Amino acid sequence: MQRAFGEHIIIARLFVLGIGFLSCIGMFFIGRILFTNPWVSLLMAILFQYSPLFYYYSTVPMPDSLALMGAIWYLYYILRFEKYAQRKDLFLSSVFLLIATLAKLPFLMFSIVSIYLFFEEVFKDKKISSGSIWNSVFQLIIISPALVWYAWVMPTWKGNAVLKGVFKDSAKNFDFGEIISFHLKYMLPERMLYDCVWLLGIIGLFVFFLGKRIFLQPS
Repeated sequence: MQRAFGEHIIIARLFVLGIGFLSCIGMFFIGRILFTNPWVSLLMAILFQYSPLFYYYSTVPMPDSLALMGAIWYLYYILRFEKYAQRKDLFLSSVFLLIATLAKLPFLMFSIVSIYLFFEEVFKDKKISSGSIWNSVFQLIIISPALVWYAWVMPTWKGNAVLKGVFKDSAKNFDFGEIISFHLKYMLPERMLYDCVWLLGIIGLFVFFLGKRIFLQPS
């Protein structure tokens, strides 16, 4: 992007904002897969924008925004594949998982959805079908460039406790109690959640446990 448009902050912010917009659209389509009522899907996409992390990543040029967008569209297409069994959906889900992983390695963990669907089919059919194996291999082939890339560059990461383990000498200088306290007292309640989200969460739990599914009924 910098090579094409130069180092203009407004271009970078518009680019990140566009990625955030695509994430919201992806959340809407995920809702269309999960729920029959389109208004629930719209509400899902609107409430998604109230996430402090999403708001932050949509205004700051960071790889997290692109990774989140890729993960959301991966979830949409893998759920579509589970529902309609169309090969193009499997391909697109794998491509978006590749984008998410290349942008930020931890987003590879979203692939747990594919793993879950694989074992769900195995337990349902009481066997491992050739189709399930092929689908898994196909996804692995698509995301293999990211795996090869990280296998090449990660050995060059020096002084990273994530690679060597938290109990190695390089990690002994970190105060892990302070880090955990920071996440519990600041990161979770203020950056990942805030008062509005807590209120909506409590209302959602109240409705769920009372068995009121009025918003999920088809119109």
